[in-house]
Amino acid sequence: MSARRIGLVLGLVIAWAANAVAAGPHVVTVHALDDRFDAPERIPSGPTAFAFLNKGWQSHRMRVLALPPDQDPQLLAEALTRGGALPPGVSALGGTLAERAEGAASVILALEPGPHALACDLTGQGAHAGRALVQPLEVLRYNAATLPPNDLEIRLGDSEIAAPLVVTPGPHALRIENAGTRPHALAIARLRHGRGLGQARDWLRGETGPAPMIRVSGTAPLSPGRATLLAVTLPAGDYVVYAPIETSESTRVEDALVRALAVRAEKLD
Repeated sequence: MSARRIGLVLGLVIAWAANAVAAGPHVVTVHALDDRFDAPERIPSGPTAFAFLNKGWQSHRMRVLALPPDQDPQLLAEALTRGGALPPGVSALGGTLAERAEGAASVILALEPGPHALACDLTGQGAHAGRALVQPLEVLRYNAATLPPNDLEIRLGDSEIAAPLVVTPGPHALRIENAGTRPHALAIARLRHGRGLGQARDWLRGETGPAPMIRVSGTAPLSPGRATLLAVTLPAGDYVVYAPIETSESTRVEDALVRALAVRAEKLD
């Protein structure tokens, strides 16, 4: 990804954070290397804009986890490496994915004071192949933990996605809430020319062949009841939004958790 796009991502995050609250907006830059995170160890509580930059050669995911006071980071890394459910008392607040080669992404979270961690559990290849990355992050009391305003909203349920059908092109503050009873993530992908929702569902179900779409943004899994704010810029076109379900064995997508999204220049009612 170009330095220009990284600058645009950072600029958008900083602008939103500055307008979100009158006192103490905070922007945290996280660099993902192939063997560690380069990020602060202590940050203030409240609305927090994470600018996530991938400085490694492989894809990395940043998950922000709220921890119980006695959580051992090493044991957490081992649990994430094994996959499956999070350890008792650990809650997934959200996060985002950055593709390799200077990928950049951003997300805004409402952080309560207490122990947290940054984690990447994509353990396929590279310097942390076979093990998850975990970096402790202490959140110190400062601002009330409320998300800034949003202009679009998506609610993820266990059997449906509640999302708008049509939105205008350009930048959006997208609030994503897990209204289900199990962890859910959100992915946004732009359909290739001539491809449709049915082909996207077939491919997500496991059909082989070239992907009918290109992923453009998304979140890490959120625990039930959690919400996050995603900074996303959508050019005009046809998209799908979907909620992949992760298990220790695989990632799958149910047909009911795939929705079409049209980005059109005409004025919305």
